[in-house]
Amino acid sequence: MLESVTSSSVQPTAGDTTSRLASVFAEVLSLPEDRIHADLAPVDVDQWDSVGHVMLVAAVEQEFSIHFEVDEIMEFTNFQSILSAIDRRMTT
Repeated sequence: MLESVTSSSVQPTAGDTTSRLASVFAEVLSLPEDRIHADLAPVDVDQWDSVGHVMLVAAVEQEFSIHFEVDEIMEFTNFQSILSAIDRRMTT
């Protein structure tokens, strides 16, 4: 299950990042948020094909105001791998 979100902090929390990413997944892949979990991978979602992957990356980059390099994008194998890449970008 995804972490709950609190809005008491000025800095985004890990739960906030997880929740925001889950919302992006839900919107781009047309999934209910309760189906989204750390191990969710392309094999689990018909819409997460090559076009869906590009759309997902673009939406994540827009949501978090970051840009991923091609080698990073190639490592996006599940929800957790994308979340980890976001965390790395937001802490550097």
